[in-house]
Amino acid sequence: MGVYKEHGMKKNRYGRIIGIPVIALIILVVAGCDLFSGMAHAVDPIVAAGDYHAMVLKEDGTLWAIGDNAYGQLGLGDVDDRTAFTEVLVSDVMDVAVGAYHTIILKTDGTLWVAGRNDDGQLGLDNTADQDRFVQVPGISNIKGVSAGVAHTMVLKHDGTLWVTGSNFDGQLGLGTSEDQNSFVHVSDVAGVKAISAGGDHSILLKTDGSVWVTGDNDYGELGLGEDVDEVTSFTEVPGLTDVIAIDAAWDNSMVLKNDGTVWATGYNGNGGLGIGDTDDSDIYTFTMVPDVADVQAVAISEYHSMILKTDGTLWATGDNEEGELGLADTDDRDTFTQVPDISGIQAFDVAYQHSIVLLNDGTIQTIGADYDGQSDEDDDIE
Repeated sequence: MGVYKEHGMKKNRYGRIIGIPVIALIILVVAGCDLFSGMAHAVDPIVAAGDYHAMVLKEDGTLWAIGDNAYGQLGLGDVDDRTAFTEVLVSDVMDVAVGAYHTIILKTDGTLWVAGRNDDGQLGLDNTADQDRFVQVPGISNIKGVSAGVAHTMVLKHDGTLWVTGSNFDGQLGLGTSEDQNSFVHVSDVAGVKAISAGGDHSILLKTDGSVWVTGDNDYGELGLGEDVDEVTSFTEVPGLTDVIAIDAAWDNSMVLKNDGTVWATGYNGNGGLGIGDTDDSDIYTFTMVPDVADVQAVAISEYHSMILKTDGTLWATGDNEEGELGLADTDDRDTFTQVPDISGIQAFDVAYQHSIVLLNDGTIQTIGADYDGQSDEDDDIE
């Protein structure tokens, strides 16, 4: 799911977009609009996607949307799906995070704006009404980063404090309870937070000292706290896991990157998505080092497949490949990381359910995998 981190390549800072049903990487050339150059104010370009909708943030700060819009998550003032990128009339956007059916944007002034489904209070508006246009969340400011889970939202302030809202059935908000929240609440017993990642029914945070803290559901081992732990409702340190520089939470699994370039993963592994070379035991309950993987600079994990970027610029993939989402020119699953051929110059990348995205240095986007609700079309240009 969506992630905020301070440095490097990772979701949601560069985000996700849904792919085309093919079995090899396809280049989507964003033509006519010079997507990644020329700006009123420079921001990091971001592509953020959920399973059914996607958002693109241009360097000039304009925001573009495509895909499913049943709950108004595209922020366009209606609930009509879009099969071509459509500009969202908001300004000064610097970050965007996409959940299952809601979207969060952070503006350059540190304010938070939200749209989409809100039945669990994931928009933080002190109600449960859906929104089909981006509206400002009152009473919260000075925000540094955002992350959107399936039905919950996390934001990180510049002072290192964590604020959460939305679904809390399994304690994924880390508040010590299982009660949903419909407005942002300060998680008072954590501080010094560097990065956040909201998953399915769990959440992960990285502290400035390199330690990892988790909360929420552990049915598949996604917290990495051992098989005897069903769930926790407060952020709990993962024992023995140190020197971490990046984190990523998906639906039922989690992955972290250490300072030494090694990758560690836990949770659901039924399709080989953790890359540990074994799918007989589909659930892994403690963070396990991924074998034969080194010199990694960025990681991205989804429900069933994962990708890593090495320091030499090569991209590697593992897991479910039913829709060709691994980019390996076939539809065979993998249980260890395999190099993706014929791709280089990677600026950013991400994965989601049965699809992957790679953003290249020349501003083109390579998409692969299943096509949902028109999020990506080979002939689609942002005008």
